[in-house]
This record gives sequence, structure tokens and C-alpha cells, in this order.
Amino acid sequence: MAVNPYQHTKAHAIPQTPSQVNKKRSSNWSLWRLTIPLGLQTGLLLLLTTPHLYIQLVGNPITLHTDPIDPYDWLQAHSLSLNLPISRVETLHKLPGWQELTRQYPGSDPKYYPLREGTRIYLTLQKSPTPGSNTSNRPWKPIAISSNYPERLAPHQIALKGYYQHGIINYGMENYPIPTVLRRQAQLESPLSHNMRASQSQPILITIKVDPQGNAIPMEMKIGDRIYKF
Repeated sequence: MAVNPYQHTKAHAIPQTPSQVNKKRSSNWSLWRLTIPLGLQTGLLLLLTTPHLYIQLVGNPITLHTDPIDPYDWLQAHSLSLNLPISRVETLHKLPGWQELTRQYPGSDPKYYPLREGTRIYLTLQKSPTPGSNTSNRPWKPIAISSNYPERLAPHQIALKGYYQHGIINYGMENYPIPTVLRRQAQLESPLSHNMRASQSQPILITIKVDPQGNAIPMEMKIGDRIYKF
């Protein structure tokens, strides 16, 4: 049989030498060593630039008591105003550390404005130590206040950062936008108004998350037997 000199023959792969194989593996590993740190840095940057996401991921949940909320504000408004007892001077002025704060940062009036405007504070809160009972829904109690983050915190304690503004302590979570879906859910639930009226004589519980720096965001609100997540 005659062989066509113009017919292409199938090319055979040239085997790679061990040095070539090692060089290729080294190149792939170098790419991974560049990609992994870059991905970690990008993720960390996103966390640092998105405070709410960071607090949700690393924050510890605690429960606080808030004063009754106006049902009209909750059902109709686009934001929720929380009235926290720990925001008021009359709640905090007897705590250890308060007198030291007023000496360090005196306000314009000892009675009405005892602290300098914008003074940063750290409020130490403690979980209810009652043994043998369900403490998950018990509000945490303030036990101390200071101008610096506490050097030592027990496992059942946490520090919440705030600023003295216009006669109260603002923790940065007193006014929180209400998502449209959540507001519509509340409007459609017929027992809600009853729960709101009953809440005038019952405490409303707010679950928040606090990060290691003392920053906090609200996570959910409990009114009677109903829970509304932010």
C-alpha cells in the first residue's frame, strides 16, 4: 500500500522531564499562595467596612429591657425609637465609676448636664446569675461605668460603648430603620395591637449583639409571645 507523503501523522506528546513537572507544580503553588491571602484580606476588608455584618458575625447576644413603644410609631413609622433605661442618667448615676466620670469630664450643669457633651463611656452589663432558671430572656443589668474599656470582664459580663449626648447616653442603636417587610408583617397580625396595649404594663425585651469593642446593633424585639427580627 502506497504511503501518501502529504498525509499528516498524529503528533505524540513529548514526555516532560522531572524538572519541568516540578517547575509547573511550583508555579501552581505560587498562584495559590498569592490568591489565598488576597481572598482573606478582601474578606477582612469587607467586614471592617460593613460594621453591621461584622457585629452580627462576632458579636455576643444580650437582652435589654426597653420602655413601652407607641403602637402607632411601630406600625406606621419607618424607624423604631428605643427608650432604654440604661440611656438615662438617673439609671446610671449610682453605679461605680459615675462620680469619677463626672470629675474627669464635668458638664455645664451638675444636675441637668453632669457630663461633657460627647464623652465616651463604657457600661459594664452582667447577666442574671440566678441558678437553676431560664435566664435567656432576663435583661442584663448595669453594674459599672467607666471612660475606658474594662481591663477584665467575667464570662457573664459585657461592655457596651456609648456617648453622652443632649443629656442621655446614646449607644448608637436607639433609632433603627424598620424594614418594609417587617412593618407589613406587624400590620397584618391582628393580635399585635392587643400585645402593644398590654405591653404598656409589661417590659419589652430587645436582643442586641455586642462586638469586642463595645459596638452594638439590635437583632430582635420580643413583645409578649411574639418575636420580631430586625
